[in-house]
Amino acid sequence: MTLLFDGKNAFFAEREKSLGRPTVISVPTGYDLFCNGRRLIARHGKVTLPPAALHKGENRIALRSENRIIPAESLFYDGAAVMPVGLPADALLVQEHLALCELTRTVEALRERIAMLENAAKSRRLFT
Repeated sequence: MTLLFDGKNAFFAEREKSLGRPTVISVPTGYDLFCNGRRLIARHGKVTLPPAALHKGENRIALRSENRIIPAESLFYDGAAVMPVGLPADALLVQEHLALCELTRTVEALRERIAMLENAAKSRRLFT
């Protein structure tokens, strides 16, 4: 299983059940993994979840760097297989809305700056 990080959210690339035991998770460079509050150190970008680290039901996962903890989508363990639960849709919607508002403000500021630069360029002659 591969855990991806887009700068805001951590989520699994694979959406199907993983039947392999022990479960091996690839994590982004520079991150370790927290599973149910237990720190699992990455070796060469991979973390092996020992059988004792998972309990039946939902298991909380987080990425950890030196100074940050990034919540990730949970893993559901049914006793035989592990599969990602998914990120909560309401939190993602709010986060994406805020990001979209920021991008809209940035684009508007750039449009104003382009218009100002175009007006300044119009007033200058190439040859005098």
